[in-house]
Amino acid sequence: MTPSIKMNEMSKRELVAEIENTNEMVEYTTMAPLVFKEEYQPASTRQFLSDFFRTDIMNHCEFLKRMNTFKGDDCYLISEICNRLVDQTKGKEAQKITSFYGGNDDEVNASDVGHIARADFQKHKSFPRNCFNIMMVYEALKGLDGHNYNIYELAYLNYHSTFAFYLACLIFAIQSVLFYVVLHANLVKYEVAVNQTDAFVLLIDCCMTIFIFCFCYSQYTGAAAFTRAANGVIGSYLVSQDDLVIQIPGNRDTWKPSLLRWMNRMVNQHALLMVPFINFYFLLLSKNPMDALLNGFSLLFIFELDDYILPLFAGVDIEDKLVINAHDFIMVPPNKEYLTCKQVGPDVVASSKLYVSIQEDTKTINIYSRISATKYHKTTYVFSGFQAKKFLSICDESLNCVQHFKDIHD
Repeated sequence: MTPSIKMNEMSKRELVAEIENTNEMVEYTTMAPLVFKEEYQPASTRQFLSDFFRTDIMNHCEFLKRMNTFKGDDCYLISEICNRLVDQTKGKEAQKITSFYGGNDDEVNASDVGHIARADFQKHKSFPRNCFNIMMVYEALKGLDGHNYNIYELAYLNYHSTFAFYLACLIFAIQSVLFYVVLHANLVKYEVAVNQTDAFVLLIDCCMTIFIFCFCYSQYTGAAAFTRAANGVIGSYLVSQDDLVIQIPGNRDTWKPSLLRWMNRMVNQHALLMVPFINFYFLLLSKNPMDALLNGFSLLFIFELDDYILPLFAGVDIEDKLVINAHDFIMVPPNKEYLTCKQVGPDVVASSKLYVSIQEDTKTINIYSRISATKYHKTTYVFSGFQAKKFLSICDESLNCVQHFKDIHD
């Protein structure tokens, strides 16, 4: 055998040995982190939701803050809600925990989390979980995900702030005066609009009207989404006095948040409906195309004033304000006669992959639990009560996991 052939055979053997060693190293480095991850991984969404609905831990605010992070894992949310409703129908209470918070060495000041100081702030209490209201809040917060807040909405969320309230009133007054001046100065010049013949002015008018319409539609839908969410869902002051679990004396001012909601609707909903038509007429009064182009942005400036002032609220934690305004709503004591649930089939395997389907006509929710790669168990929840139809409608519209079930049929 020639030396070159021997060298080639040795090279092959060394290469095979190196590959085998590499595979062993890959297998070792692949398996080791998995064991570490399984042992030390943080609490999962499934575990977090299970603790919230099955025990009496007072983490309602933490729960609300994490709502927008569930995404496709909201299958565990509806699973735990269904189980909680079944227990509630049977009269079964949540499991008691050994309180680990509120001690002398780890007290949290009420002001640090945006609350008014009260004597019972540190004490453990068994707060209710109203599953119907929780789904309403989930739908509302999903609708506000990525929402651009204006001065009226931020002042509403922080309505205890005197500065925010009076600043919102000032901006409303300025917008109202400017809008009135524009209308009063131009409505009497209708003859000029009727006799407008400049083709470029007409072209700019049409283009700007389309742009203004898109702007108004965006502002209107955003304000409408906030209004829907504020109608009890993120309006703790709308919860009746008898339903309040936490009683805070002197904390029930209703006229300020009501006025802020009214101003927001007037500016960003009702007035905006007229703007495209007013803008079309307004531009017809222009003497030349340049005036038409400049005049087209004047109304935009008036209705954007409530957004220009937002840098003054740069330090406001919107997520925290939403939570503070919603936590009373999800703690309204539930009435089991309003929404009852019965389980048919085996228990949901919560630690497995879940698929969820909703049948509004039969008032049922089916949850399929993965048993193996080829087998799933079906658990059916049957709902009744006058809230059942609305509850299932909210679930069908807001749960991401429902779309996952539909996707497997595409």
